[in-house]
Amino acid sequence: MFKKTIAAAALAALSAGALAADYFVVVPLPGRPKSTATAEISAALNAYSVPSGVAGTVYAGFDFKPLLQVTGDPAYSAADARWVVTSGALPAGLSLNTTTGLLSGTPTAASDSYVGVQATYKTKTAQQTYRLLVDAATYTGSLSADTNADFGAVQVGSSAVRSFTFRNTGNSPLTGLYPSVTGAGLTVDAGSTCGTQAAPATLPLAATCSVQVRYTPADESAPLTSAKLSMGSYANVALTGSGTLPADPYYSNVTFLMHAETSLADTSAAGVGLAVTGSVSVSSPAMYGTGGALFGSASYLTATSGTAGFDMSAASAWTVEGWFKADSTLNGGGYNHRLVSIAKDGSGWEAIALAVNGTSVRAMLGSAVSPAFNIGTINGTYTSNTWTHYALVFTGSQYQLYVNGTLAGSLTSSTKVYGSIGAVRFGTDNALAATSMYRGSMDEIRVTKGVARYTSNFSVPTQAFANH
Repeated sequence: MFKKTIAAAALAALSAGALAADYFVVVPLPGRPKSTATAEISAALNAYSVPSGVAGTVYAGFDFKPLLQVTGDPAYSAADARWVVTSGALPAGLSLNTTTGLLSGTPTAASDSYVGVQATYKTKTAQQTYRLLVDAATYTGSLSADTNADFGAVQVGSSAVRSFTFRNTGNSPLTGLYPSVTGAGLTVDAGSTCGTQAAPATLPLAATCSVQVRYTPADESAPLTSAKLSMGSYANVALTGSGTLPADPYYSNVTFLMHAETSLADTSAAGVGLAVTGSVSVSSPAMYGTGGALFGSASYLTATSGTAGFDMSAASAWTVEGWFKADSTLNGGGYNHRLVSIAKDGSGWEAIALAVNGTSVRAMLGSAVSPAFNIGTINGTYTSNTWTHYALVFTGSQYQLYVNGTLAGSLTSSTKVYGSIGAVRFGTDNALAATSMYRGSMDEIRVTKGVARYTSNFSVPTQAFANH
């Protein structure tokens, strides 16, 4: 046994040189992966519908790496692939990163193109054609009321708020946004999130913002007309609503009420008819709302029916009041420029007359044909071209003239004025004398029969008279 071992060793030693020249030994090393023959690797690019872009908007980006399928290489890493466009052209503004395979950029124009993309991994390549669509930018939005766009009847002196939501429904961000409202008494609340004219907002795709609109009516006779909330040229919503006043506890005693807001008409239950002579129109200026009765030269109103409510001969108390803004040219002819003239039927003698001249206002009261205004006169003062409130009151024992809520003068008398009323005019007297013609504006004229509304100094009305 020992001899055989020595012989084998000697033989191995003699042949070592020859063996080393013709053979080698492969010894695997721990921790080193086995090599993969390149011939065993295959690569393919999957088809895919690449997300479209929008002209002028930063593209969200598209990564082609997940579309590359490599087999036969357990050590494959997508980061080792390289990318290139082989046919067609990318939309202007977009680029393909050759290292990362990321399509990115901001497309500059709408386009529809087919582009060949090639991925190279080691010595293998894969190609696929993709459609790259860039849409034209669209800028649209929708505006809707959270509840409704009708404010309903809102009491004058208070307000109501309605909320609205604006949504970007286009495919591009909206810039320069801010809400605006049209319509008397409407404002946009500061809590709105859709921007302001001073600081417009930008609204991303599909995003929303909120608008709060407040309605504060100026008076009862000015309902919302052609009112709307707008978000630029993108969307608008029509708004409706109206003002209402606290109920007048003496409304059933009102025998004449003219707001002159939209028409020269009596809105009381008496329904007094009025005829225009010359140029009397609904126009600005107005004490309340947007309209008042504007009297031109040689112009006046005449009551044509329903004059019984002006007969105060049997009334225990009454009030004639209103607002006037007299033209500064009314500076002559004594106290002839009539605001109100209530005359006895057939005689032409006035029972009640209110007139202005220069800076003076006078109430004149009569109960007999002669002398005129035998009950007496009361004087006050006013300022030309300035809205002035007047109130002539009979308490049953005293006549009082108030100017802007302050007692200007009074007459202690229980004698009552003429009855059998004939001509009732606004802007002139019964004789239609040229010197009696009034020029200027009037607003909110009210006659109350049976009630002395004021018996001491008072704060003048801050809103139009109630219609109920």
